[in-house]
Amino acid sequence: MIKRPVTELSDPITFTIANTASVSDGLYLEGRIPVALGLPAAWTAAGITFQVSLDRMASWLDLYGLDGLEVTIATPAVDCCYALAAEQFLGATHLRIRSGDSAGPIAQGAERILTLMAAKPAS
Repeated sequence: MIKRPVTELSDPITFTIANTASVSDGLYLEGRIPVALGLPAAWTAAGITFQVSLDRMASWLDLYGLDGLEVTIATPAVDCCYALAAEQFLGATHLRIRSGDSAGPIAQGAERILTLMAAKPAS
């Protein structure tokens, strides 16, 4: 039997990137692991990266994978949903979503609302 890394999806969690901003608001994940990200129909062309906080949003860290690269959706299409590798987010308690990457954040041309699906980790 294949062991599933996550169970029980949450209700959708929305993140807002304000007009002319490149980083969303930060949200507490309530012990859940991100598994999918939905993008709005309108999106100023930019990749997507993530930031996590390990101290209840006092400070933010760029999220890197074991390969030493930022966890990235490189060239996202709009109005679609992307599967996320749950294991890349293990240990993250608070999350922000960034337009662009740490070397070059890209401001969005209007307010953008992104939808995250998260799940409880399997026991």
